[in-house]
This record gives sequence, C-alpha cells and structure tokens, in this order.
Amino acid sequence: MRQFFQLIWIIFLLAEKPCYLSAQHIRLDSLKASFEWQEPDSIHIQTLKAIALAHDDANEYDSLLKYASQMVDLGKAMEKNAELGFAYEKIGASQWHLGHFPAAVSACDSALKYYQLTGNDRRIMTTTHLKGMIHMQSGNFDLATRLYYEAIDLARAEHDSLVVGVILNGVASVHLDMAQYEQAEEAFQESIAMLSGEEYSYRRGMSISNLGTLYHTLRRHEEALVQFRQAISIYQDLGNKRWEVTAKGNMGGTLINMGRAKEAIPFLEENIAFFRDKEPYYESESLGMLARAYTELGQLNKAKNMYQRALAISQKAGMMENERRHHENLSEIANLQQDYRAAFEHVQAANVLTDSLYSIQTAEKVAELTEQYEAEKKEAQIIQLNTENALKDAKIANDKQIKWGLVIGIFLLIIIGVLVWKGQRRTLRNQRLLVAKNEAIRSSEYKQHVTELELKALRAQMNPHFIFNCMNSINRLILEDQNDQASRNLTKFSRLVRMILEHSGKKYISLEEELTMLKTYIQLESQRFKGKIDYEIQVDPDLDPDGIDIPSMILQPFVENAIWHGLMHKEDGRGKIRIQLEAKGEILHCQIEDNGVGRKKALELKQANRPSHQSMAMTVTRERLGLLDQSGLAQPVEIIDLKDASNQALGTRVHVHIPMN
Repeated sequence: MRQFFQLIWIIFLLAEKPCYLSAQHIRLDSLKASFEWQEPDSIHIQTLKAIALAHDDANEYDSLLKYASQMVDLGKAMEKNAELGFAYEKIGASQWHLGHFPAAVSACDSALKYYQLTGNDRRIMTTTHLKGMIHMQSGNFDLATRLYYEAIDLARAEHDSLVVGVILNGVASVHLDMAQYEQAEEAFQESIAMLSGEEYSYRRGMSISNLGTLYHTLRRHEEALVQFRQAISIYQDLGNKRWEVTAKGNMGGTLINMGRAKEAIPFLEENIAFFRDKEPYYESESLGMLARAYTELGQLNKAKNMYQRALAISQKAGMMENERRHHENLSEIANLQQDYRAAFEHVQAANVLTDSLYSIQTAEKVAELTEQYEAEKKEAQIIQLNTENALKDAKIANDKQIKWGLVIGIFLLIIIGVLVWKGQRRTLRNQRLLVAKNEAIRSSEYKQHVTELELKALRAQMNPHFIFNCMNSINRLILEDQNDQASRNLTKFSRLVRMILEHSGKKYISLEEELTMLKTYIQLESQRFKGKIDYEIQVDPDLDPDGIDIPSMILQPFVENAIWHGLMHKEDGRGKIRIQLEAKGEILHCQIEDNGVGRKKALELKQANRPSHQSMAMTVTRERLGLLDQSGLAQPVEIIDLKDASNQALGTRVHVHIPMN
C-alpha cells in the first residue's frame, strides 16, 4: 500500500513539474528525502526521474548529470529501456550545456538506441533535435541540418506544430551561421508564425531573439533592437532569467556596433554573471563582446583581460573556433599596445588552430564519403549473393524432381540443365556489367568529392614568399626604430592573413571583400617598395560590389604578377597599377594595367637572375577560371603588351573574365 501512494505522489510531481518544481524547491527536497530510504524498484527509478526533471527545469546541469547517471545504473540493473533512453537524453542535454560536446553526442546516440527499442517516436524526435543543436554549436552545419529535418519529419507525423516551430528556429540558425541570410529570415518568420499562441511564448521568444541576431548580422541595428526588446519582455513576463540575460547580451552586441559601447556594458556584465561557471560557450561569447566594448572605449587593458578569460574558457571546453577568434582579437590588442612579439605569437596560434579545424573537417568529410562508398559496395555484393543463392535453390528443386523421372525425365533434365546454364551465364554476365557500372559511377563521384576538397585545400594556402618578405620588411622597420610604421604594417598584414583564412573555406565571396583584400595586399607591397607604387581601382557605377559574388583570391595573382615582373624592375618614375571593373551579362570584366618594363624585358631579367621562387599562382588561377566558366569563353585571361610608336614597352594589360555567382 505504501508503494502505491508513493507511485501516485511521483506521478503528481512529474505532471506538475513545469509550473511547480521550477518555482519551489520544497517538493525537490521531499523527493530527495524519500529517495534516501527507497529500495531499488520502479518507484525508486521514477523518483530519480522526477529529481532529474526538477534540476533540468532549474538549469542546474551538474545536478542533472549526477541524477541522470544514477538512473542509467539503476535502469541497466532493472532492464528498463524507456527509463534508460530518458536518462541518456538528459545526460546529453547536461553535457551539451556544460560544453562537453563529444560526450553529449555519445549520450544522444545511446538514448536513440533505447528509444528505438521501445518504439517511442516522440522521444526519438526530441533527441534527434537535441543532437542537431549540439552539432550546430560544434560547427558541423551539414550534419546539424540533416538531423533537424529528420526531427521535423517526425514532428509533422505527430502533428506537433510546437516542435516544428522550435526546430525551424534551429534550421534558421544553421542558415544564419552559413551566411544564407534570406533562407534564415524566412525560416525565423515561419517559426514565429507557428508559435503564435500564448502557450508557446517561451519558444516564440527564442525565435524572436534569433531574428534579432540575424538583423544584427545584416547591420539592420534598429530592427535588431526591436526584436531583442520584444524577446526580453516575453522572458520577463515568464520569469525566465536565463533567456532574458541571453537576449540582453545580444542587445549589448548590437549597441556596440551602433557606437553605443558604454550602454552595452551593463547588459553584458549581467549576462556574464549569470553564465559564469555554468555554460562555457555563452560565457566565452559574452566575455568576447564585453572585450569589444572596452576596446571601442579605448580601455585596452580591460579588453585584454576579458579576451584572456574567454580564451581560457574556450581552451578548457575544447571550443577551437572560439579559441581561434580570441587569439586573433588578442593579436589586435597587442598591436594597439605596441607589444609586437605578443601580437605575432597570437597570430601564429590562430593560424595553427585554423589548420587544425580545416584538417578535422576534411578528415570527417573524407571518412563520411569512404563510409558511404563502402556501404554501397557491400549492398551490391549482398544483392549479387542473394541472386546466386536463389539460382542455387532453383537448381536443387529441379534436381529433386528429376530423381522421380525416367527416360523422359532424364531428357527433360538435360534440356533444363542447358537452359539453366545459359540463363545463369547471361544473368551473371548482366550482373557483373551492372556491378561494374555502379562501381564506376561511385568511383567517379568519390573522386569528384576528393578533388573538391583538394581544391579547397589549395585555395587555403598563402604565398610563403610574400609572407617572408612582409615579415622581413616589418623586422627591418623595427630595427630602424620606425615602430609606428612597423605597427601599421603588422596590423595590415594580420588583417590580410585573417581575411585570407576566413575566405579560404568559401567558394565565393563578395566583390567588395575581394577588393578590400586586394587593396590591403597592394598597400603592403607598396610599403616594401618604399611607396613607389601607386594604384587606382575604378568600379563601374552600375556595379554593386556588395551584391556580386566572385571566386575568392582570383585577382590577387594578376596584381602580384604585375608588381613582381613589371614594376619591380622599373628604374625611372613611379610604378602604377590601374584596375577597372565592369559587368557584361553574367561575366565580370576586369582590366589590370601596369606601366612596368613589359613581359619581354621581365623574362630576360628572370632568365638572367634565375630566382629560386617559382610562383604557380597564375597557372592555378587560369585553371580555376577554366573550371568555373559555364559560358564557353575561349580565353578567360588575355594579356596585351603595351608599346609606344617606336615599339618600346609601356607596360602590360591583362583582361580577366570572371563568372559571377
């Protein structure tokens, strides 16, 4: 009888959790007290479940992890698959909030295994959604998107508009992280519309806050502030402090971008105080924003301290992308403080992390392709084996019938044997042809994917000769006690390195970004030639550089060629580079002209000096343009030698035809 009343008590607590346990700790204390004297049985495990839910509702993730782990031990001993699925799901959620992403993914996989054994589609849906959120924060956007859509399909099968609206918020966040802004805004608006009821206020507030983040990214700051204030009001009405301070932190970032850093500081400090020692990801992000505010206000020591705290948290939690960004920010602070050694060390650390992140992503992609290829190959082998087994079974059946025949049976056996033999040969031959064809198709697709990855790796490289020359130039300025000029050059160089690293993972970037990177490169080269190089960039007024996407690092090799082979050998007058851009149809026409010594003279000097540096940039760029061109241009690159009336070289003009995206 006592166990019956205990069971009724636990069921009541589970039903009342959202509105009662989060506001009162009396029942939680009562549950823990009863848990101490209960024997390990079904009521005991339900008590653990109620305690775990209470800690989950209170955002107490260390305690949630503790009691969910106890549920695993008890659930395995009692062979309770449903409770094991719940326990592993809560372990995954707690590990995620605590910043332990690999452990969180592993726990979700275990939860899905037990939910599949019990056939609980709703819990499979929630766990799949949770796993997608973990992968999104880890930077694995492709896998996160796939998991989100799997969860949406399950939610629509359950006719659960709340879950669909929540997951659409996650899908929109992935689009936002991948810079697919139109898709992100559409998904956020759809999510908000689906969560219009009062009972959905909490989830609607999340989508509204994330829409504000999108507007912040697009520099639509006033619209972003409207969304953040609306989200804060919703969370204050609900009494949800966690998401209230999250929205305030986002609003602080927007205020910084609007030049109102001083107003942002109280919001960010409240955000950091809430997340301290609770959720490393959000604490690290908030510290970085507060450091930006101090930088804008010229308080560099405070900014440096905030970045160092954020870096330590990111290193401890294994958040490599955050760690890389904090190293870059610390490098800029060191430059401003004229601590050039520290600036260089932070740039080096950021470069190492960039290489590590790229290697991890590449290895995961190759492993995924290899696994897919092997799985399809095994499936083809299984099909072939089943076919052969079917043929063998048919032959055995025919043999049994022949045993009961006489002369006619023997004669029919011979005929059937011949027909089966011919049919088997034809079937096997067709199967071999089909298998060979499928193998060829899969092999071709696999090679294509690997080639794309290799091209991406090639684009991520930077000219080591240029890096060496820039660093030597900066070193020379430092030795000559020209520290201000050295600082400016180092800042430009670090900015150029950061732009190249950021763009190396993108197939296309905006024309504005390409021109910004190109200007920085020319300015660095001009400084090394003691300012004897002038440049002019003319953009057709009808062109919108922000609205046009082109392949990244496509113009720099031609400008580099003009400087090193044309202007470097110029002995009289100042060197000049003129770049003109205009669009015709889907093609961007770029003209790069210099007043150097010309190709013939440059070739003679090159053969005489026999330099050790051999650049492949021009060749690689020509090949890239050839691969990207879909319009059938005969010559994507044309080079014209400029001469005067007496046939003397006046320089070189290069026409580059670039497909726009």
